[in-house]
Amino acid sequence: MSQFEGTPGTPEETAEQKAQRALARGTEALQRGDAATAVTHLEAAVELDASCGDAWYNLGVAREGAGDVLDSA
Repeated sequence: MSQFEGTPGTPEETAEQKAQRALARGTEALQRGDAATAVTHLEAAVELDASCGDAWYNLGVAREGAGDVLDSA
């Protein structure tokens, strides 16, 4: 354990905060054109906060960009 983990007075990061951080990283990767990395971060975001619409939307865009789409037929 690092010296900062569990330090009194230091609030733990919530799942929502972790999801927002993963969303930001995924969105940045998507903007760079790195769809595979974006998918990884955005999947983490929706696992942490399934109610985050932006993460779900960006995940769909990233999966399409990575060629990870289902045939509709």
